[in-house]
Amino acid sequence: GNNIKIGEYIVTATDNAGDTISITPSTALADGTYNFKVQITDSTEEITSNKVDVATITIDVTPPEKPAIPDLTEGSDTGSSNTDNKTNDNTPTLNVAIASDVEVGDIIKIYNGTDVVGTHTVTAGDITAGNVDITTSELNEGDNNITTTVTDVAGNESDSSDAITISVDTIAPTKPATSDLTEGSDTGSSNTDNITNDNTPTINVPVGSDVEAGDVIKIYNGTDVVGTHTVTA
Repeated sequence: GNNIKIGEYIVTATDNAGDTISITPSTALADGTYNFKVQITDSTEEITSNKVDVATITIDVTPPEKPAIPDLTEGSDTGSSNTDNKTNDNTPTLNVAIASDVEVGDIIKIYNGTDVVGTHTVTAGDITAGNVDITTSELNEGDNNITTTVTDVAGNESDSSDAITISVDTIAPTKPATSDLTEGSDTGSSNTDNITNDNTPTINVPVGSDVEAGDVIKIYNGTDVVGTHTVTA
């Protein structure tokens, strides 16, 4: 291509043989690959050396596009729905979509607020698949504000994705109090003897102080679940 001068340095009396000098381009360079050469002209500007190749440099100042919102994998989303972003796993796995401009070697970062809680270097297989699963480091108990970015091999980091709120709860509710047949289902000689002629009886279950809306109460007969209820406000 054309040879274009992008900068110069005038040697001074204080420069010594063997010194290293720095030259910054006089105008910003556009993204692309450049073959830098050096040429020396004497002070009379009459004698000029041959150009010498010094480096081939790729300029890339354009960050990757903003990623899509990450999502908990079904295996990590342990709430009542596998799309409610509630989990009892404090090192959950997130599925991150790979945008069309992402390249091999780019780094996906997962943030909890401003803290990096997961990274992954993109492979050719990830690009083919179009997405990748990334497991985080330990998240906080409660709500976590999760975003992702992509940093390209030149060090340009994308804007953060929109956030997903992941609610982590690793603490089991307290042991429930003893349940009891309702008076209407306790048909024995006493309405407290737990004898009944109703084979689908109704059981009264005390709700503990730490139970929250959305929690699921299960009634077991031995190891078999014979009744469930989702707690309401």
